[in-house]
Amino acid sequence: MPNPYAPRIIREAVEQASQLDQFLRRLRLLGGTDDELQAVADTWDDFDEGWTPAMRDALAGSDDGSLRAELAALRTEYADATTTDAEQADADYAALVAALAEAAAVVVGSPVREVLAWVGDDAVRAALVLDVELDPETGGRRKTLVEPLQRLLVGDG
Repeated sequence: MPNPYAPRIIREAVEQASQLDQFLRRLRLLGGTDDELQAVADTWDDFDEGWTPAMRDALAGSDDGSLRAELAALRTEYADATTTDAEQADADYAALVAALAEAAAVVVGSPVREVLAWVGDDAVRAALVLDVELDPETGGRRKTLVEPLQRLLVGDG
């Protein structure tokens, strides 16, 4: 009779994920998109003088911070290569307006004199401050602020 207390040896085949599968999993966890993962998978074994097995192994062994930086650089490079000058100008303007909107939300809490000084004769700033000031949840609807801003926007100020 065999010893019931003897350890059992279970021999099962353990599947090892390939280097590519492991790398794609890491990229997914680091925020890689489906398109980015597909591009990596499609070119993983396409070696030439710019992409060697040693380079691939080094990339696969990179730390998470380096891979995040690589993803960000590739996204920036892609955006630069696929964005027209007009699209870039629109994106830059949208970013500027978003930054000004954040500043307007802070400035609108200041005294009227300071808010008007910040606005100056800038119609975009005036519109953003007016939106915040007229918002029932955030603004005070101060007549001494609203009227000069409206005059500036319609061209009378």
